[in-house]
Amino acid sequence: MKRLFDGLALVALVAAIGGCKMTKTCDSTGGMEVAQTEGGKVGVNADDPCFREWLTVESAVAIRTANGFLTAQVELRNVHRDLDDDGREDDFDAQYQILWFDAKGLSVRPDTAAWRRVTWHGGQAVPLSATAPDASAVRYVLRLRH
Repeated sequence: MKRLFDGLALVALVAAIGGCKMTKTCDSTGGMEVAQTEGGKVGVNADDPCFREWLTVESAVAIRTANGFLTAQVELRNVHRDLDDDGREDDFDAQYQILWFDAKGLSVRPDTAAWRRVTWHGGQAVPLSATAPDASAVRYVLRLRH
């Protein structure tokens, strides 16, 4: 009986120290895209319900730097935060890449578009940014997947 009590006490201690946290996992294969042409409006397409429900675009900018390269910065926010559950923060994990296109719509050095991991904590906004690998880029597409 003492072992059972000790085991339950240990579980309670780990739960108290670790807090309440959840990481969103989805069994879907879709994702989300944020696209913008220099000086143009932002387009958002989410064909995955997880991305639609959990992330929102706070801001998106495409500007040309002094040396002539296009730079993109997109800030995405995880809108899930359960304040009624002692401030529990729900994490959302994904991968992203930024692709670049020239004025004719052709891909600019697609070999430079590596996938990177990112985690948003509940309520957190994370800026994702990159600079085009070539000065001919006039458009970016930010792609997100699980």
